[in-house]
Amino acid sequence: MDFGKRQRRWDTAVSFGRRGGIAAVAVTLVFLAGMLAACASSPAASTARQMMFSPSLGDDYRAAAAVMEEEADDAKLLAIRSSSCATGATTPSWMYLFYSWDKAQAYTVFVVNGEASLGETGNLPLTPGDFAAIPDVKALAYDADTAYERVLEAIEGEEEFSTCRAYLMTYVKGDDDPTADALKWFFVFNDPDDIGAVGIEGNQGGNGGSTESLVYAVDAQTGDVVNCGA
Repeated sequence: MDFGKRQRRWDTAVSFGRRGGIAAVAVTLVFLAGMLAACASSPAASTARQMMFSPSLGDDYRAAAAVMEEEADDAKLLAIRSSSCATGATTPSWMYLFYSWDKAQAYTVFVVNGEASLGETGNLPLTPGDFAAIPDVKALAYDADTAYERVLEAIEGEEEFSTCRAYLMTYVKGDDDPTADALKWFFVFNDPDDIGAVGIEGNQGGNGGSTESLVYAVDAQTGDVVNCGA
C-alpha cells in the first residue's frame, strides 16, 4: 500500500493536539493477510526490541478518566495514541480522545508523569447510535505493552527500525473500509514525520539501515498479529 496514501488516511482519522483540529473517527488501513513467524535475531526484531511502550490503560488512563469525569461524566473513550514516538532512548507517554454526548464535545487529555491536562478538540459527527456503540476498553485483554510484545514475537525482516508510534480506536464510524476495525492496536514503525523529528537524515536508520515504514496491527481482544505492510 502506498505510504503517502496511508499517512493521509491516518491524518484524517485522528489529528490529536493540532491547533483548531477536530479529530475524526474513521481509521482506514489495508491489512495484508497472514501471521508472521518469530525471528528474534533479524535486524527488524533486534531494533524493534530496543523500543518499548508502557501500559496505556493503567495509571495514565485513570488520571485521564478522572479529569474527564470532572468535565463531563458521560464521556466515553474514542481513541488512544502515544504522544510521541518510541525510540531506543525514550518511552512515550499517552494521550486520550474522549467524547461527551451531553456537551457535544470531543476532548483530548494528555498525561505526562502522571499529571493529566484536558483540552477541547471540537464536535464530531456522531449519532446517538454511534455514541451508544462505543465500548468500554478497560477490560481489553491486550494493552499497548502486551500488544507490542506480540509484535516482537512475530516481527521479521531486514528493515532496521528507529521509531514506533502506537494508537488504538475504540469505535470506527461507518463501514467504508471493513478492514479498518476498531479495538486493534496499530504500531507504525519509521513514520517519516517521526524519523524527521528524531533527526535521522535521508533513508538511514539508527543503525545505518533503511528507514522503510511498516505497520503492524494487534487485535486487542485476541492478540492476533497482522503485518499491514507499508
